Amino acid sequence: MLGPHPPLHPRSGLLALALVALAAGPAAAETVTFHLSDDGTCSASAAPPRPGPLACTVWRRQDLGRFGAATLTALQMVAADSDGAALGEVVVTETEGATRRIVTRQRPGHQPDFADLAWPEGEALPVPHLEGPWTAAAAQVGEAVVLWVGGVENPAFVKLGGRWRETRIREVVAAARAEAKGRLVGQLVGFEPRTMEARFAAFEPLDPRRPGPAIRGELAIYRLVVHASGVLELGERRPAQPLPALPEGQEPGRTAPMRFEADGTATCAASAFGDDDDPAGLHLRAAPAATATSLMRAPKLGGYGLDFEITGARDGWFRVTSGSYPLGPEELGPRARKTFSDTGWVHGSKLATGLSYRELHVLPHPLSGIVARVDNMPGGPSALDNVGAGQAQALRGCLGRWIEMDVRMPSGAVHRGWMPRTCANQLTTCG
Repeated sequence: MLGPHPPLHPRSGLLALALVALAAGPAAAETVTFHLSDDGTCSASAAPPRPGPLACTVWRRQDLGRFGAATLTALQMVAADSDGAALGEVVVTETEGATRRIVTRQRPGHQPDFADLAWPEGEALPVPHLEGPWTAAAAQVGEAVVLWVGGVENPAFVKLGGRWRETRIREVVAAARAEAKGRLVGQLVGFEPRTMEARFAAFEPLDPRRPGPAIRGELAIYRLVVHASGVLELGERRPAQPLPALPEGQEPGRTAPMRFEADGTATCAASAFGDDDDPAGLHLRAAPAATATSLMRAPKLGGYGLDFEITGARDGWFRVTSGSYPLGPEELGPRARKTFSDTGWVHGSKLATGLSYRELHVLPHPLSGIVARVDNMPGGPSALDNVGAGQAQALRGCLGRWIEMDVRMPSGAVHRGWMPRTCANQLTTCG
């Protein structure tokens, strides 16, 4: 629940919002302040002053409606210096008579021109980053006003009894998962304050015994209700709808089939490289079993294993083809001429790949639940490559371009989940 309200500001004059920016490098902390005037324009200033002026633009304005005597407005302001470094803020203001209050504030996306931002305590209500295009909506629900700004990861705000409260959508998601009864409820796909409907992605568990499409799911729809305390709660369930088609570029495994074959093998289109320190090399076997015939042994050469294309997985074993070393005989010696052009099976404990995606998912679908976010590793997403902390600890399975793996976090915790983009390049990092 939120703490005390920020003070009401007189509507006449300027409404100031201070941002503390920790500038990159050895520079001292910088405070950038937005000033919003009654005519809808803005200005910005920095302390200590910058060499040149900051230009402020109200880049977007969205009138959310009138609720009782108050009007809600969402604005996105952007301040930029002469070098093009920019900083943005999205605010929702509540205007009632001659007073104006800041209800929420947040910054859209990642702002690389500033190392970090921190909101002054008590001046406004802190809200996480806005990821991607943002939207805002508000609705009267009985005696309450419900406000939502941003994407599905952001909280909602409820005004009840003259007081704004933050309510975490994640708590509603947790309630939906508890009610799921055998289904795997994933991410909140959408929330519409006007109808109070929340839509969740819900999936059946993966079942290799069932040949055909591996991913089966639906949109589970619930009507939310406002509790007397101002918290959103799960209400009645509505008829389910089909899962939405994902926009181009948001389904990393879309070009690869995701099916189970008749024998339970998952079809895959992924890559990995051999990672067996046995001097004799890893076994490529004729079937997915430790007792199956060994077709070939492939040792590491100069620290490099064979690069493989993966076409299937079953019971922890990976069906591989087209094995070759990433460097030739000139660099690795004559044994590097050895290649594998047949179809064989390698156990996942003998394969490795790097990470090239921010999240581990519960299932091989971008709308499934998130097990862990890996962009908090040292160096951020750019460090999620095939070396150091970003390397998967063990491969467990695959479907399409997704690989199930164990990832060790900097804290030492190991998380198992699915990742759609990996980096099987042993020579350099992946972009």
